[in-house]
Amino acid sequence: MDDITDNNADSELVKRLLDTCRSGTTEEICSALMDLVDLADLADAGATSSISQLIPLLTHDEAVVRANAANALGMLGANSERPQLVGAALLNVVHDSDPLVRSDVLEALARLRYLPAVGPAAAILRSDADAMVRAEAAETLGDIGDGRAADALWHVLQHDKDEAVRGYCAGAPGLVGGPEYLPLLTERSVTEPSIRVKVEILSARYRLGDDGVLPELLGALSTADEDLATVLLNILDDISLRQKPVQLDADAAHFARALADIAQHIATLAPQANALAERLQQHQSASPPVEISAEPEGDEGER
Repeated sequence: MDDITDNNADSELVKRLLDTCRSGTTEEICSALMDLVDLADLADAGATSSISQLIPLLTHDEAVVRANAANALGMLGANSERPQLVGAALLNVVHDSDPLVRSDVLEALARLRYLPAVGPAAAILRSDADAMVRAEAAETLGDIGDGRAADALWHVLQHDKDEAVRGYCAGAPGLVGGPEYLPLLTERSVTEPSIRVKVEILSARYRLGDDGVLPELLGALSTADEDLATVLLNILDDISLRQKPVQLDADAAHFARALADIAQHIATLAPQANALAERLQQHQSASPPVEISAEPEGDEGER
């Protein structure tokens, strides 16, 4: 009886939240959208089934509502039986007039892994006037993981003036490309002026099986300042969680030692570095690692 009562109460709450989404103020609508997402996280089927009633908010007069609706639909759609419906609706508004909305729509499409978004996202990556949107497009293409995006990512890596955009383009080939891109990435490692983008290129080469970049990655870790170390920790965290390279287990001890050094010298990053080192060690192979000398690059600076 308690379960039935709880279900009825949740159903009434979902109805009230949907009513707010239809007729509330801007602030009330945005709050209701997040409440619906929270209910879905608690496995409330009513919240997830409300998707079709939220789609009209993607064309709301207020940009902040459109952005929040895209974010909510991405999260709700990923856990629903109707991701294609959500993906199609999001794709219809991917060229919204507001850059924040465009960025949130792309992020939602990435969460859905919506394959029809690959072509439009690649076009946005090449041509959108806003660097934030181009960076989100590159990240979206990497998250969807379709090989058709590789050429656009490679083109923009070579030509975009924005460091963040090039950074996302540099890491994505490791998720969407194959070994055929290793020579191109190796060449770009030499000509890329930004150390942040260079380490993203190294991560892509590592994902694609280039064992030769391990000393460079370790060297970057050993000399990184707080900003670069943060980038590297996020890269390693991502590598350890999805499309894990086959050589990662054997290299785990090397990374763990470098992470321990970061934890010792950069206190603000110690929790993340220690947690990542522990995760890597849990997956470490039984065989002892090969000894490798880290050779830091000269332009990375002292910590």
